[in-house]
Amino acid sequence: MNETPANENKLRLIDRLSIAVTSPKNYDELVKLSTGKVVTYMILISFLLAFIEFGINAITYVARIGGFENLILNSMPKFTYQDGTLDMEDEFSMDVGSATIYVNTDYTDITLDDINSDGIYIAFGSSNVIMGLKSTGMQYTYFDYKLSDLFWGDFDNQGLSTMVPQFYMYIIFVALFVMVSKAVKILFLALVFTIIARPLAMRFNTGYEFAQVYKICIFGQTLSFLLTAVNTTAGYIIGPSLMTFITLIISFVYINRAIMSKANISDIPPGSL
Repeated sequence: MNETPANENKLRLIDRLSIAVTSPKNYDELVKLSTGKVVTYMILISFLLAFIEFGINAITYVARIGGFENLILNSMPKFTYQDGTLDMEDEFSMDVGSATIYVNTDYTDITLDDINSDGIYIAFGSSNVIMGLKSTGMQYTYFDYKLSDLFWGDFDNQGLSTMVPQFYMYIIFVALFVMVSKAVKILFLALVFTIIARPLAMRFNTGYEFAQVYKICIFGQTLSFLLTAVNTTAGYIIGPSLMTFITLIISFVYINRAIMSKANISDIPPGSL
């Protein structure tokens, strides 16, 4: 009679997360999980990453402005949009996460040259909107659209306030996009790590097949991605390049420890190490 290992497929989501973050030597329990349970874990970690990196900032921002309706009606300068032309009484600037929304309708077609400080900008002139990056004398424009191609009909502050539900739907859409992008990144890097780690697993007679090493590489990135998300939310206390280097090292260490914990050194011929 075949017996199911005591812990196989009985680990709760919180148990899987705890092992992934703190105990690579126990990854063998995670390797035994079914594909469905690994997918469930991916959904959990992707949600956590999206919440830490985007959700916290979004919730804090909406609370700080008192909601979008309050922002539009009470904080934003009076404006009108008519016949493809935006006219705002005063210059307006607002930080949204790591980006800045900037409006200056004194410029007909605004460019990054019209903005003095570095940063990521969504900037509106009287007839166009751009998104771009300025950094240490360099600049790159991601897009430049005529307002007439984006907006139909005329509106003002009051009219824009009726679109508030769409703003919240947009936040939800962005959160889902962040979730998916995190999942894709984890799975892709896991594949890269697996290509590197699989020969190590074979050399030390772990008995792990490609799919099992792939699972290890998924779980082995958990701590790295959580640290990166926290660092991003905290405003890059550690620079992005250094953080990437640190988290790559952490992932390699976790994956290596997980594989070596299963190594069967006694079966390796002398002199092959």
